[in-house]
Amino acid sequence: MYLKRLEIQGFKSFADPLKLDFNKEITAVVGPNGSGKSNIADALRWVLGEQSPKTLRGAKMEDVIFSGTQNRKPLGFAEVSIVLDNSEGKIPISFEEVRITRRVYRSGESEYFINKTSCRLKDIHQLFMDTGVGKEGYSIIGQGQIDRILSTKPEDRRFLFEEAVGIVKYKIRKLEAEKKLEQEKQNLIRVEDIISELENQLEPLAYQAEKASNYLEIKEKLKQIELNLFIYEADNQKKELDSLEEILLNNQEELSRQKEIQLKQKEDYDLIKKELENIENQIFESQNTISDIRTSIEKTEGNNKVLSQQIDHCLLDINRLKNESIKLDAKIEEVNKENKELSAKFNGVSLELKSKEKLLEEEDNNFNQLINFLLNGESEIENYKSDIIEKMNESSELKTLIQKINSEINYIEERKKQILLEKANIERQHKEQKVHLEALIKLGKELEEEKEKLNKDVNELIRVNNELINNIHNETTTLNNLREEMHNTKSRSEVLELMEKEYEGFNRSVKSIMLLKKDKPTQWKGICGVVAELIQVPKGYERAIELALASSMQNIVTDTEEDARDAINHLKVNNLGRATFLPLSAIKAKTLGNEEAKILKERGVLGIASSLVNYDSLYNNVISYLLGRVIIVENLNYAINIAKKYQHKYKIVTIDGEVLNPGGAMTGGSSQQKTTSIFLRTRELQELKEKLVKMTDDINAQEKKIYEYEEKKNKNILKMEDLRNKIQEIDMNLISNKHEINKCQEDLEQLKDKEKQLNLEEEQINLQYRDNSNNLSEKLKEMDTIENEIKEIQSKIEMNQSKLEKEKEAKDILTEKITKLKIEISSLEQNRDYILENKNRLSSEIEKQKAEKRQKEEEIQAIYMEKELKEKEVEENTSEIEKLKQSLVENTNLQENYQEIKRTKMAAYKSYEENIDKTSKNIELLQAEINRLENKKTKLKLEEELLYNKIWEEYEETYRSALKYKTDEFSISQMKKLSSKYRSTIKDLGNVNIDAIEEYKKVKERYDFLSAQREDIILAEQKLFGIIKELTSSMEKQFIENFATISINFNQVFTELFGGGKAYLKLTDEENILESGIEIIAQPPGKKLQNMMLLSGGEKALTAIALLFSILKMKPSPFCVLDEIEASLDDANVYRFAKYLKKFDNSTQFIIITHRKGTMEVAGTLYGVTMEEQGISKLLSVKLSDITDDEEAS
Repeated sequence: MYLKRLEIQGFKSFADPLKLDFNKEITAVVGPNGSGKSNIADALRWVLGEQSPKTLRGAKMEDVIFSGTQNRKPLGFAEVSIVLDNSEGKIPISFEEVRITRRVYRSGESEYFINKTSCRLKDIHQLFMDTGVGKEGYSIIGQGQIDRILSTKPEDRRFLFEEAVGIVKYKIRKLEAEKKLEQEKQNLIRVEDIISELENQLEPLAYQAEKASNYLEIKEKLKQIELNLFIYEADNQKKELDSLEEILLNNQEELSRQKEIQLKQKEDYDLIKKELENIENQIFESQNTISDIRTSIEKTEGNNKVLSQQIDHCLLDINRLKNESIKLDAKIEEVNKENKELSAKFNGVSLELKSKEKLLEEEDNNFNQLINFLLNGESEIENYKSDIIEKMNESSELKTLIQKINSEINYIEERKKQILLEKANIERQHKEQKVHLEALIKLGKELEEEKEKLNKDVNELIRVNNELINNIHNETTTLNNLREEMHNTKSRSEVLELMEKEYEGFNRSVKSIMLLKKDKPTQWKGICGVVAELIQVPKGYERAIELALASSMQNIVTDTEEDARDAINHLKVNNLGRATFLPLSAIKAKTLGNEEAKILKERGVLGIASSLVNYDSLYNNVISYLLGRVIIVENLNYAINIAKKYQHKYKIVTIDGEVLNPGGAMTGGSSQQKTTSIFLRTRELQELKEKLVKMTDDINAQEKKIYEYEEKKNKNILKMEDLRNKIQEIDMNLISNKHEINKCQEDLEQLKDKEKQLNLEEEQINLQYRDNSNNLSEKLKEMDTIENEIKEIQSKIEMNQSKLEKEKEAKDILTEKITKLKIEISSLEQNRDYILENKNRLSSEIEKQKAEKRQKEEEIQAIYMEKELKEKEVEENTSEIEKLKQSLVENTNLQENYQEIKRTKMAAYKSYEENIDKTSKNIELLQAEINRLENKKTKLKLEEELLYNKIWEEYEETYRSALKYKTDEFSISQMKKLSSKYRSTIKDLGNVNIDAIEEYKKVKERYDFLSAQREDIILAEQKLFGIIKELTSSMEKQFIENFATISINFNQVFTELFGGGKAYLKLTDEENILESGIEIIAQPPGKKLQNMMLLSGGEKALTAIALLFSILKMKPSPFCVLDEIEASLDDANVYRFAKYLKKFDNSTQFIIITHRKGTMEVAGTLYGVTMEEQGISKLLSVKLSDITDDEEAS
């Protein structure tokens, strides 16, 4: 892979479209200062994703767009494209040529393209990750990056190494995982806050829902019992009225007849009156007794019939249960059969699974053998490649040696000419060197004095800056703590705001009305709000006011009764439950009278509840209606004393929440459950908002303080940089001065010996010329031999690679076979598990059916016992009937005796007198009976009307509709007892919230959903922790291995560039490899081993270049742009730098922005950047190889 082309349009000073073509050889970009040549490096950095305008030498991203000149208008966009050769497939997309484009508009909008297809910046970063190419890689090195390498902070050097050792992709994945982890933590906080609030609601709602369910169940039972009692009483009343009507009619007819007889027989009445009355009474009593006996006989016979029917029902139930038991036996047998079939299937699948697993093991062994063969083959090829590299190194060394011999031959010829000139100059140089030496010694003393003064100034600035850095660190820690606290506070505030917005804690009916008001404020403008929203409770009074209001806290205030009516209709139509409404137009205030107000002076009284809360004056009547007669006191002792004194006339509430109701009822104690407090939630939300405002001010103040420290520090750094530059300049001058003094002294000594040596040198040169000529012939022969050996090794590599390709195809086939086997095994395992699950289910079903059969048998035994009891009762009733019949005969005989006596008496009196007397008595009795029956009839009709009205008012049922509830399960006495019991139970339940059932269901569903979410978030957190740990481990391992390789390469490259010496890299914190800074330890020839910061400016720059080359040696970048990195080197080191570049001809394509001659000389292509028109860069190119060919031709 290499960079084929760079296209620029409208970027910085390149106003016109520009195209730069590159090949694999070194390309140099040259031009005068200010011509815009570094804009080419900026364009490459920008297209690869640079986001910092400062790095691109601008203030904002729009600054990269051509801004215009006096003669040219500004452009609306900038666009840069690079075209990369991907014929080797190093970029993971299936194109031989990859085009990356970035475009930015003045509006700030950016666009990115890969092969003219729109993409994200992230896609471009991932494309080049760990290739060395990218904005943070080492493919573009400018003076800024060199400065970062030379920085005093070891941590600033990590940017170069992280890309080189290949951990950038891991680091990005780790950062993404940490970001996700933080998001999951925040999600967990929000979910747990909501769950906490829901938990507060669940227990009270569960209690209320259970209470409501019990109420509804008991209410339904009570309705059935009372409707049965109603039917019974109504039937009895109807029978009694019908009987009364018939008796009344008969008596009225008899009365008329007796009056007629009385007129005729009046005279005989008195004589027979007494005897007739006596005999009639006796007859009457006898008749009543006979009637009672007959009624008892009929009742007992009726009971026997009922019992006989019940015995028949028992026999039917016994037969039914026996049949069901037989069916269960058949079903158990059927399930057992199915279970045996599943066992057979299970054994078959298990055998097949074992067979497949054995086959997989065999194929895995074959696969491992094939992998070992491939690894051995690849290792052998690598050995051959190493041999080629070794031979190529030998060839390179021979070429260098041949070049050197040719150079020496040329040098000898030139030297012969120079010897004659040197002899003439020796005497003149001796005089000049003496004068120059004295001047140099004087200059050196002056420079040392100036350096000492500057060093003192630098040390003082370092001391001040260290203090500022400590201050910045401390203040930054404080700022981070404040931001974290503010983040947590904000999360909690958002949760509470959401709960308040969604009316969490309110009944479903209330919530639905208030959310409707929020959605359609115009339509429901008559809804003022919930009582809990309309009042503000001072801190400390929340619990007392909440208990004083109780359920009234959720009452809805409306403007008028009509608004309340509309809301109630909405709840009815949509089946949303019930709610209480307080219309402002109807509610009247409840307050203490002047006489009653003296209670406020009692000890412990804090005030009337309505006066202790804040609210809009519009709601005076509502708040007074709810709280105007509620007294708030300090504690329970005061409350009891006050209640006693005022005869439990007022509702009294303590600060701790105890309540004394009018009439004497007291409520209090401890509660194991958390209670939902809407007032406390409102209080907490208000306090959180106030806290957020204060924290924002604190953070702004803290940021300002840090900014001021940073400003001071940066000013000091600029001063230090200025002083260090001066010191560096003095150091360079001192080194130069010392070098010149030594050189001057050496020259003076050497000049004395030089004349003597010149004659000897002339003789030696002639001898060397002959030796070099012979040596040159030998080395050329050796070169031919090495080239033949390289060709032979290349042939072996090609042959081995062909074999490996065939084995790789076999490996792919085997891999596919193994994968197929694994899929089959997985399918068999699933089938086995499914069968096992069905076996367990069938076993459970068998046990269940056996239990059901046992239950049937127990029911049969119970019915047998019940049948025996009823048969025994029939026998007892039969015996009783016989006794009653005997008594009937006796009383009948007695009555006949009375009749005989009556006849005897009647014969003794005159017929008319007896008849008159009897008639008179009958008339009186009949009249009295008629009056009694009339009164009774009226009373029964009134009772019947009251009974019907009561049932209608309580259950809205008529006699006809109530018949569907009729049952014979209980006797009348049992039903009366149950009615009393159910009514007592309902009374004990107290106030019941029917809506709580639906509300609890909704809250429980939401609680279960959020609890499941919480578990998912916790699992996600654990997974992310594992990913972060794994990534950290991989990064540390890879960093250590590659860092060691770079350090070894660094020592080799340093030695070659400096012509000796040694150097190595060192981590500042080996315990924290991924954050550790990197120290550069260097020892140029003739110096002690020391930190790089103690080297001279030129040595530092060359050391940084050595580090760059050592990284490229380990992991070559496809292309590398160097922007004037050799600017501070002297000419000799520039030539060394340029010569070393040639070593990377086969691995890295270099594009160098330079103004140094030595660098230009190694370039194959030269691009010149000029600025013919002010503010607009132009380009011209020259192929240096063509110029060289032309010169040789000429």
